[in-house]
Amino acid sequence: MWDTIVYLLKVIFISAILYGHYLLIMRNSAGHTWNRFYLLGIFFASILIPLVQAPAFFSAVNPLHDVSDAVLISEGTETSITTEAGAGTSPAYRAAVVYGYLAVCLFFLVSLLMSFYRVAKLWRTGQKATVNNISIVSSTGKGTPFSFFSFIFWNKHIDMESDTGRKILLHEMTHMRQLHSLDRLLVNLVMIVAWINPVFWLVRRELFIIHEFIADAASVENHDADAFARMLLTAAFPVQYHNVTSHFFTSSIKRRLTMLTQQQKTRFGYIGRLLTLPLALLIFAAFSTAGKSNTRQEPVLPEGIGSIVPASLAQDTVIASFPGGKRAWVHYIKGIVDQHLDTLGDYGISGTIVVAFTVDENGSLSEFKTTKDDIPFLSELVTKALKEGPKWVPATVEGKNVKSIFKQPVTFRIDE
Repeated sequence: MWDTIVYLLKVIFISAILYGHYLLIMRNSAGHTWNRFYLLGIFFASILIPLVQAPAFFSAVNPLHDVSDAVLISEGTETSITTEAGAGTSPAYRAAVVYGYLAVCLFFLVSLLMSFYRVAKLWRTGQKATVNNISIVSSTGKGTPFSFFSFIFWNKHIDMESDTGRKILLHEMTHMRQLHSLDRLLVNLVMIVAWINPVFWLVRRELFIIHEFIADAASVENHDADAFARMLLTAAFPVQYHNVTSHFFTSSIKRRLTMLTQQQKTRFGYIGRLLTLPLALLIFAAFSTAGKSNTRQEPVLPEGIGSIVPASLAQDTVIASFPGGKRAWVHYIKGIVDQHLDTLGDYGISGTIVVAFTVDENGSLSEFKTTKDDIPFLSELVTKALKEGPKWVPATVEGKNVKSIFKQPVTFRIDE
């Protein structure tokens, strides 16, 4: 469950950063088509980036490279952490959280299916015709006029031959040709499972407004505010209830009118687009999972130095150690592991990891690397504990502090 929470937080942070960039630089720019695809990209980038395995040079955990300046390598005594089954968060509580989340997902799924049902009902009961290779379904149903993929659902009370009627028709044809219904369908499918992210709701609303900007610009010549107002009055403010259809009337009328009539300044829009790529690379580096291409390789050691200290050094050599010795190390790492028993339990009842790292002459730790990884989350937990923990007692050779490599095994086990 902990992994799921971390993933969700990453999705929220990524979407918030990307949407914040949009609000600050791109929101009222003239590039509506660019903004449309940028907003769509927020959904998919936020969901996929935390799942992508980044190359090693993007990883926040540096692989252990050539350490020829290290004098020796040593391995600590295996730390065994055993807990009883059922320790940690109550399974009933976790089940309640999961079922609650799934219940909300089901609600949004049913809402989407009901939208399709209502559209299908209008299609069955409406009068069908083809005008200039466009499928028109005429009715007096709520929400008309609106477009849905290759269909335009028209309100019988609007004269299609009038100047205003032609503008409304062109408006809906723009929605149809630009595949705005596909955008809406994809976004609503994503929201079924990603409803828990509040930023996605803001992005969704902004995307639907951008659809209207695009259609307004195509249907109103010379940014004519009077023609736009007549279109609104003619449409008679229908009630909206179709999640996947593109409606002529929305609640963003004031902003649509502003965007239609104002003189656009495109310089900041261009700047925003140029900044998108470096921003995406920074987000990818910060939130993607660490690459594992090097995790199974043993560190490159100085010639003649093995996993056991050479005999020539054995008499006057002291290996690096946690301050306070083995007992203090076990107490320290067990206290951290106990805080994450639920997540560790998700990986099974037992597993061993080995984290290798260098201990500098002053006791500072660096160059962390996992050489055995039965439980990935335990590897992350131990690595973080080492990074944020106290300095170690450095290794010594003939009484002099030296740089060394230390390999610390940790075993986690649940007794049934």
